[in-house]
Amino acid sequence: MIALSLQLAAAHRRLRHQITEVRAGLGQRRMRDDTLVTHCLAFCDALTAHHLGEDEGIFTALVAQRPDLAGTIAKLVEDHGMIAAILSRVRELADAAAVSDGAAVEAIRRELDGLAAIMESHFRYEERAVGRALDEDVAEHPEAHRKALPRSVGSDRHPSALRRAADDAGGSGQVHPQRSKDQRSDQ
Repeated sequence: MIALSLQLAAAHRRLRHQITEVRAGLGQRRMRDDTLVTHCLAFCDALTAHHLGEDEGIFTALVAQRPDLAGTIAKLVEDHGMIAAILSRVRELADAAAVSDGAAVEAIRRELDGLAAIMESHFRYEERAVGRALDEDVAEHPEAHRKALPRSVGSDRHPSALRRAADDAGGSGQVHPQRSKDQRSDQ
């Protein structure tokens, strides 16, 4: 049985690791290297997919089960909007840096440095603010959590709305290919 809060924390660790790798790559490779651009954009897509899954899945289900968390979740969704705006900027800079080095790379570095700090604060707050509520679902349905997937925030074997929503929020480690600039900039 794997608690949803632990699975959420694991998803956050993977995202922290990804941004660390991208930031380290900025100092070691040229942006014209397709691999570095791809890693940068893949990170942006992974974080966007994670937050979309939370906003449209696990948070919606959590508020339905725990209306007292509505204000907290609204703050987390607001954070997701701010992060989405930064990710949109990083995507634009990565596209520009793919054809020209120099200033664009430094701009990406600054954006990613700021994003890393914001992510850390956001992830810690999110884990503290909703972790216990996520785990209450585990306590209510322990039999369904025995075969939870190790790389996701949840498993589709669980009958509850929280478990299904957790699947959507956790990400499978796969990158979603869409990079639309307006994906979440409307928040």
